[in-house]
Amino acid sequence: MTLAGIATITAIGAGSALLIALTTTALTMRRRYVVVTVAGLSMAPTFRPGDRLVVGRTAPGRIRAGDVVVLTPDPLSNPVPGRLWLVKRVAAAPGDPVPRTEVPALADAAELVVPQGKLVLLGDNTEHSSDSRQHGYFDARQLVGRVVRPVTETGRPRQAAQRHAGSLPASHGSEPE
Repeated sequence: MTLAGIATITAIGAGSALLIALTTTALTMRRRYVVVTVAGLSMAPTFRPGDRLVVGRTAPGRIRAGDVVVLTPDPLSNPVPGRLWLVKRVAAAPGDPVPRTEVPALADAAELVVPQGKLVLLGDNTEHSSDSRQHGYFDARQLVGRVVRPVTETGRPRQAAQRHAGSLPASHGSEPE
């Protein structure tokens, strides 16, 4: 075999290795992140219809009050066909005090703190949100992940998701999504 033949085989081998590495990286990224497009008004003005968000898949135990999360709807209470996910802000995570005054559906809750496996979720736009104010706790098993950052925002400069750890924004809410 000539030196040119060895160089060609080496280049093909390196190209194949690069292709395999890129494919593996892409598959790993899809397991860790997902991009979602906002469809409702529940998180306005933070996020509006058409905004695209990078969501990092996250275990429920890593979620804190103030995080913006994406979750699957409960198929029994919201049998929506297709792949429709909800975007909400965490008002209280397991172990946090139950926010009775902000969440009427939990005003008579027996427990003092949010139970394990449950989340209190609110939209930033109260007039257009179907959230814990009406439905009480959300099951943490519905969690897809936490919003890492917006990719695009329609008609305005891109900004990071606002965090309100430890306090609730003055206005919560969202269009039923």
